[in-house]
Amino acid sequence: MRNPFFNPPGRPTITLPRQAAIVADVRVFLLANAATEEITDAQIIALAPEFATTPGLLSAIKQIMALV
Repeated sequence: MRNPFFNPPGRPTITLPRQAAIVADVRVFLLANAATEEITDAQIIALAPEFATTPGLLSAIKQIMALV
């Protein structure tokens, strides 16, 4: 039986223009740090606050940029 007072947590989404802006920020960061041997996920996550609130965003950005 379902609890009628339970509201499932909402899944936050980001708009396509914001996603494009995040991809652009990541691309600029990668170009600026091209000499760095390894760039960690934590460094990419620090670029946008949406990474902390939107589950799966990091993997989606990596797939868009073919970094996987």
